[in-house]
Amino acid sequence: MRLVDGRVQEEFSLLANPGRPLPLAVSRLTGITDRDLRHQPSSRAALARFLDFVGDDVVVVHNAEFDCAFLRHKSDGFFQNAVIDTLELSRILFPTLEHHDLDTLAAALGLDAGDRHRALDDCRLLVALWGRMLERLAALPLEVVGALSAVASLTRWPTRHLFLEAEAARIKDAFEVASLDFRKVLADNSRLLAQAREARAGDDPTDRPPPERLDVAELKALFEPGGLLEKSVPGYEVRPQQVRMVELVATAFNEGRHLLVEAGTGVGKSMAYLVPAISWATRNGEKVVVSTNTKNLQEQLFFKDLPLLRRVLGEEFTAAMIKGRGNYLCVRKLLYLLEEAERELSEDERLAFLAVLVWAAETETGDVAENTGFLAFRQRELWAKLCSAAEECPGPSCGERRRCFLAKARALAALADIVVANHAVVFSELGADAASVVLPRHDHLIFDEAHNLEDAATDFLGCQVDWWEVARFTRRLVRRPPRGTERGLLPSLRYRLKRGRERHLTDSEKHLDDLVVRTYGAVEEVEERLKGFLDSLGGVCGERPGESVRYEPESRDPQLWAVVEREKKNLAVAIGALRRNLDRIVEALQGLEERDFAHRDESICDLRGVSDGLAAVEETLEFLIKADDERYVYWVERYGRRATQYRMAAAPVRVGPVLKELLYDRKATIVFTSATLSAAGSFEFLKDRIGLDLVEPSRLIEEDVGSPFDYDRQMLVCIPSYVPEPDRDEKFVAEAARTLLEVFRASQGRGLGLFTSYYMLNQSYPKLKNVLESEGIVVLGQGFDGERRAITRMFRRDTHSVLLGTDSFWEGVDVPGEALSCLVIVKLPFAVHTAPIVQARCEEVEQRGLSPFRHYTLPSAVIRFKQGMGRLIRTKNDFGVVVVLDRRVLTRNYGRHFLRSLPTGYRTCRTPRHLADMVRAFLASRAASQTLGDEAKR
Repeated sequence: MRLVDGRVQEEFSLLANPGRPLPLAVSRLTGITDRDLRHQPSSRAALARFLDFVGDDVVVVHNAEFDCAFLRHKSDGFFQNAVIDTLELSRILFPTLEHHDLDTLAAALGLDAGDRHRALDDCRLLVALWGRMLERLAALPLEVVGALSAVASLTRWPTRHLFLEAEAARIKDAFEVASLDFRKVLADNSRLLAQAREARAGDDPTDRPPPERLDVAELKALFEPGGLLEKSVPGYEVRPQQVRMVELVATAFNEGRHLLVEAGTGVGKSMAYLVPAISWATRNGEKVVVSTNTKNLQEQLFFKDLPLLRRVLGEEFTAAMIKGRGNYLCVRKLLYLLEEAERELSEDERLAFLAVLVWAAETETGDVAENTGFLAFRQRELWAKLCSAAEECPGPSCGERRRCFLAKARALAALADIVVANHAVVFSELGADAASVVLPRHDHLIFDEAHNLEDAATDFLGCQVDWWEVARFTRRLVRRPPRGTERGLLPSLRYRLKRGRERHLTDSEKHLDDLVVRTYGAVEEVEERLKGFLDSLGGVCGERPGESVRYEPESRDPQLWAVVEREKKNLAVAIGALRRNLDRIVEALQGLEERDFAHRDESICDLRGVSDGLAAVEETLEFLIKADDERYVYWVERYGRRATQYRMAAAPVRVGPVLKELLYDRKATIVFTSATLSAAGSFEFLKDRIGLDLVEPSRLIEEDVGSPFDYDRQMLVCIPSYVPEPDRDEKFVAEAARTLLEVFRASQGRGLGLFTSYYMLNQSYPKLKNVLESEGIVVLGQGFDGERRAITRMFRRDTHSVLLGTDSFWEGVDVPGEALSCLVIVKLPFAVHTAPIVQARCEEVEQRGLSPFRHYTLPSAVIRFKQGMGRLIRTKNDFGVVVVLDRRVLTRNYGRHFLRSLPTGYRTCRTPRHLADMVRAFLASRAASQTLGDEAKR
């Protein structure tokens, strides 16, 4: 379409014959078939006509990177038009939308998307979207438009003129330009911070009266037939399992005990622990912290479950959500980068920074998870320059304290009854001093997704050194791109030192400039020594990416490790020299007046932060090289697909004793809950792994409340006995692929295949895609067709599709309804036995006189198996088939542990036809039964 003065003047629409069959996904999306293209002009001929229509006009495209690369390639470089990408622009102007595809934008902005199948329909939508974008830009505060214009003017981005023109249209005079201050659009939280200080000062647990016990019967009645929830929540169903869990949680609070409770899918466990928690907090004035493993569940609790309970219960309570400080925007650093964008930011970073500016003016939380627009630009290093890092935080002395998002989050938490956090935050504060914690004082804690506790604690207590662990500090100081000017704290400091000075530098200023120049060399020395150290690790690593080699002081090869230790010493010396240079720069800066040197205090704070970060790297290096703490396992790892990289790492073998000392003994009540806590009907494995076996038995309540789902009716489990065991890899992979074909044919797509390795997925994907897509079933593969979120969305939308995934798809994927009717577990999810942490934990179990396989490897796999199984049935109306291709559940003694974890019985299948017939028949019968049930309800 050609627009003139905002009106459509001409339209151009033409199909082209690509000379090959259309991919099924494209045909399914557009409705175009190969028959439609049979008599159309060739792609080259159609392109020539299109380019003639376009001429020299500016082209507006959604997702220009893909389309324009195609046009330039197919036109032999003839297409060179200026391009405005509305995908990039929408990320900047609407940064908090869940996605920025045309469908999501249309729904969010109230645009009529119509029944879009062709490019012309998209163009009509794009015209409407363009108008809304101009309206949005006109509605932004002038301070934001001015900031956008200032940063965009530093780029070669074709759309920059949009911001420049928007600013020019609203500026009346030069005085108005000079008075623009981005601080004006940021909220002042002074009153809130003062309230939080008063609350903390008055929080003296010694002055509290004895706690008021919860009325367990009263709480249960809320969930029982005729109760408040049934009356107030549309579609609410009474579940005995949920009522029982309410009773258990309330009892744990009343008796000051810990609770370990498994609640299967469909129980509604979040409501079952939130209602007693709210009641306890409001009646006793004691905060309850709820911790999750994933941010998705954290946000579900805060934005969905708690508001629902506030409406239903009619009870006044406050809630706050808090994350690790690295999730929050630092206002001080934002304002600094806004002024120093030319020297601190690359071209790509400036573009991503635009999305931060629009969001910063509107966000109430400063939590980067809101800003999907910025995250889509994938500028990892830019967020490091913007986030609230501990080592760069001036704390209460910060000039922007009253606008600080982290301080606001802490204040809200200090004033809240319920605080929703995550495992990483909880563990990061174990043993920390009061000044550095983000959570308020609390004696009651609920761990949801508690099956992840060992991994979360291991991540917190472990450490590593790789390129990024060091380079994130050196690159903060200075980056020298192959082309263009150098950027970072040091170049910015030199520029501010000389800016606007026609006179010569004073002696003290010249001394500072000389120090900065010398520090450039110190930065280069650290990066060179870092490369030498990491390369030396290659001598003790294996050949393939992912190879890990454990090491201990007494078993290391003296010759290989002599090189590693020499390079480590060189790196430590270089880091020490750089830190001394930074200290000298800070000392020189302190000798200058703030009025004579812009951002002096900010520079001092940031340079000290880098120095402190490098000091922590030195400590980690020393710890890793000594490797003399018997509580840890140490290893060197080779990784990276495109370029080989190395890391040195360590992790605790047992986290339980630390958790017992710093957590379990210090809290009155901790609730541990998940759908997968037990293995073969026992909690003993989890208790051993996270240290609950060290707690006095009288202090711990344990129960599995079960699930409300009718698995015998809703689920069929099939185990083909004809597939070879996985220890015969090639035969197993070949037969597994053939079986997957038959199963997904029988289910007509609607399937999820869970793999335990990328190798097996990569082997199976092309075989399935070639055959199934010729039969109308789209195949989506992790690592082939997009990142996890994108391919999961496509899978949900297209009921005749198959999704193949590995590790990250075994939990947290929620696809209710027909789209997921068939789940295939390709192989039992045993941990890689050669992984250093697995080896060390097996050895530790053996040292206690137990079987490493039966007391560690097997129960770990069973819990993971249950997590995979849980992907299929998500609601009481779901039904489907689970196929377990690994026949070891039938042939090995340990197989019964997996079979006992099934929520229903199983059937064995002796031939591919038998398996396919069972899948087809079960799905057909359940679909028919559901249809009859729906008709009866009508």
